[in-house]
Amino acid sequence: MNVAARVWELIASPDPAASAQAVELAAALQDPALFSALLRGCKIAEGTLRGNGLMPGGSWSERMSATTLRTLLGLIAEAPDDAAIDPSLRRAAITTLRVEVREGLDFPASARRLSALSRLNLRGNGLTELPDSLAFFPALAHLELPQNKLSALPAVVTRLSGLRILDLSFNPLAVLPAHIARLSRLEVLTLSQTELTDLPPQMAAMESLASLDLSRCPSLRALPPVVYELPALAHLSLRSSRVRLRPADVARLPALRRLELNRGLYRDPPALRAALKAQRPELATNL
Repeated sequence: MNVAARVWELIASPDPAASAQAVELAAALQDPALFSALLRGCKIAEGTLRGNGLMPGGSWSERMSATTLRTLLGLIAEAPDDAAIDPSLRRAAITTLRVEVREGLDFPASARRLSALSRLNLRGNGLTELPDSLAFFPALAHLELPQNKLSALPAVVTRLSGLRILDLSFNPLAVLPAHIARLSRLEVLTLSQTELTDLPPQMAAMESLASLDLSRCPSLRALPPVVYELPALAHLSLRSSRVRLRPADVARLPALRRLELNRGLYRDPPALRAALKAQRPELATNL
């Protein structure tokens, strides 16, 4: 059996080891025709990776298996420049990627070659943890993790030192670890619909954090003290929360330019709006 035929035999296996071996053999062979055939019909459509049905769990109509995801990403990363594949699969073209998997999310080591990837969307995958292989994408600037089952912030996230946008909304997240402060370049942090009761004081070191969303956090009863120590905070959302702010509290947020509050907590929202405008004419609110 020649190498190409062996690749085809292995690629159809649901066994992760067999699929990984198929990618290794194909990478060593570097046959453009083989990669063209294996990736025919695959594309990244509106950021979402779509398979072609050649691999188990890889059809367009269903959520991918973790094995198919690793196989596809491995083939894309190793594809020779002259392979006839969809332009959206070219390594330099992959800047945004949305992944939909059933379970067992993981990335192949060759995914390091996807060096242009700056935005990764893992929304709605039911994840309880993240793989260490997420660190294969050190250039990530935007990570979306909404609608998963994360009860704690995975340590691997804080290794992504270039992150500027992090969305953790709609997760049963109860505590943020002190080492979130390692994300020193973070500008936007979305914590909407989580179970947080406080934020770690170490976040005061996050000097670039300009937008913080604490809306719809039912367990949060007061604004965490560290929020007043965020020097660049320009946007704060407390929509549908139980947190009440007074004009004196807002005065302690000198960089704030946009404030969203739960109108239902205030007896006279227009009066509060007027007081805030008198104090800070440039401040925009939803009152």
